Amino acid sequence: MKEISIAIVEDEKEAREKLLSFLKKLGEEEDLLFKVAAFSSSIEFIETYKPQYQLLFFDIAMPEMTGMQLAHELRKTDTKTALIFVTSLAQYAVESYDVGASNYILKPLSYPEFKMKVMKVILSLPNLERDTLLILNKSGSYKVNLADILYCETSGHMVIYHTKEGEYPKRETMKEAEEALEKKGFFRINSCYLVRLSYVASIDQKEAVLKDGTRLSISRPRYRKTLEAFQKTRSQELS
Repeated sequence: MKEISIAIVEDEKEAREKLLSFLKKLGEEEDLLFKVAAFSSSIEFIETYKPQYQLLFFDIAMPEMTGMQLAHELRKTDTKTALIFVTSLAQYAVESYDVGASNYILKPLSYPEFKMKVMKVILSLPNLERDTLLILNKSGSYKVNLADILYCETSGHMVIYHTKEGEYPKRETMKEAEEALEKKGFFRINSCYLVRLSYVASIDQKEAVLKDGTRLSISRPRYRKTLEAFQKTRSQELS
């Protein structure tokens, strides 16, 4: 996944911080990497603007230059960058499309609406690359996003891919699955399980506890390396 560059232009500190926290949560849930710059002034943003962002969040009701004025000014030189208005003024919805806005989000901000609208825009971004895995089995062929795979387990001569949407069996060895996923944020915790580290909530001496409550046993020889890999992933998420 390529890094997605985002700018937030919002003069209200509370709203600005909420957008930042929502993006952090969305990144964790969808395995997306965001690089975010936040501006408290439309003047500060436009005076230093360079076409380096893929997605912009503009508040509409700002002093000096409103978000709508800022958007009109921006579109004189940049007609392509995705733009989402954040506003308590629903009457601006129609005008937002005059400046090529991709969507608008009403205040007070709610995470479900934010996620739905922002993901729709993100998935439409050009040159967005999401890592996928092709799974072939008796039922057909499936192209699965790696971000949707929670963990894998062996079952006979099959590997079962547990995803957000369901289970996908594939005839292969765990070693083959590990080779395909080990550099994609997955870690082998015993001979039977391969887990996505960002989906692990905690680790104790015997088990990895996933965010949905699933508990997977960790083999004694793999415990130390599993813990180190988990701690490294957690520190990267918090940085």
